[in-house]
Amino acid sequence: MRPDEPHAVMNYADRHPEGKALLVLGGPSAKNWEAVRDEIGADVIIGANGVNNKIKDLDFWICAENMTYPNQKALEGEQRYIDIMKMFQRTGPKVRLVSWKTYDLLNDKNHAIKMKRQGYNYDMLGDFTFREYGDGLMNGAMLDLPETGVPLRVGTVALQMMHFAGILGVSEIHTIGYDLCLKKDHHWYKYPKYEKTRFYSEGMFIKYKGFKTLWLWVKTLDYLHELTHVFKRDEITWKDHSDGLLQKEKGLFDD
Repeated sequence: MRPDEPHAVMNYADRHPEGKALLVLGGPSAKNWEAVRDEIGADVIIGANGVNNKIKDLDFWICAENMTYPNQKALEGEQRYIDIMKMFQRTGPKVRLVSWKTYDLLNDKNHAIKMKRQGYNYDMLGDFTFREYGDGLMNGAMLDLPETGVPLRVGTVALQMMHFAGILGVSEIHTIGYDLCLKKDHHWYKYPKYEKTRFYSEGMFIKYKGFKTLWLWVKTLDYLHELTHVFKRDEITWKDHSDGLLQKEKGLFDD
């Protein structure tokens, strides 16, 4: 039996046919989310991770990460992880999609769905569609980058949000806070900063096109290019309203 709940995810299929979805991520540019919402006339708002601290009544909220390690460190009293687990436990969004690996950690499971991430390598994208949940929400390709010290998947939670927006049936996806770079304030909400950890080694932090960023985020750009034909095939347009690395990639999905 599958550990996630594919039927529960697909219960929301085509809830917003031909609609407009605003995906709000954690970058500082997300402070302008309300202006973008009003400008585009968003039909549905999807947020991830600590965005639930700023937008209390999100339509959908996604936390795809395995929270087992943060939970253990929080129990040991580390403030960084106590803050992360407070984020994980917030209620407010109408529907929450959380990793099946940590669903049982939720204090309140009302309107929560167990989901999982599915990695798609470059040569697997021919079978992928944003319109179906399939084996899980999009999670990018696995890369073994010597600079990072560990194998990691490209793509941020934005890919899972885009995938779910496609399931909702929208024809337009708009993103904000998808900065893909490290600014003075890494997030627009109180949240632990990116720092060197077992996941982010010394070689992960680089300069690219004038930005302080992560190797993982630069490789994400390559993967987004690979997804261009999938957006077109599924008849979805994507426009980014952020202020960061993606702005150097103008024209990525403009047509």
